[in-house]
Amino acid sequence: GTNELSGTVAAGGAAIKISQLTPKDFARAHWSRPLVVVLHQPGAILDQELLASVNSALSHSSTLVRKDTLLLTYTPKELKRYGDLLSKLGLLQSPGVAVVNRGGAIQNFWPGYVDASLLRKVIQIAAATKPCKVANEDAGAAIADPTKGAAAKAPVSNLANAATLATGGTVAPAVDPNASVETQAEKDNSTLKLLN
Repeated sequence: GTNELSGTVAAGGAAIKISQLTPKDFARAHWSRPLVVVLHQPGAILDQELLASVNSALSHSSTLVRKDTLLLTYTPKELKRYGDLLSKLGLLQSPGVAVVNRGGAIQNFWPGYVDASLLRKVIQIAAATKPCKVANEDAGAAIADPTKGAAAKAPVSNLANAATLATGGTVAPAVDPNASVETQAEKDNSTLKLLN
């Protein structure tokens, strides 16, 4: 489906770009855990069948996969809660389900019902994907609330830089505050000494 916010098309293998509208629970797990995201309308028969299929797929997965996978469910009424996530995943109507791998990319998505057997296989593949290297170094730092406690004092992380670049921003190079600054005159003198 076409992303309502950016006009891009969701597709298997497409990396999910985190924004300020992306739900924090998704952003914290993104790049490190497999995620299953379900859009469903409570009370609708097909939507209930899809939820049952997702739960069955997870319950029949290995213990490791089951414990590592984060399941997020949303209803159409929860627009503020899911922000831009569902459109990024191609879930433009209910029911729908998307599986995001540990590398932060869409493994697969279905705008409609999908059976438990296929879901289980795709979740296993998503769980076997290597997580983003940056997430292992400092997972969750990109979505820390800068107005709260220790997170406000934490240095900018590699993951925050990766998230900034992924959303089209720029990152200033790191500067060592203890490093001396060489003036242009000092550089010119060094060059002259080398030439003599």
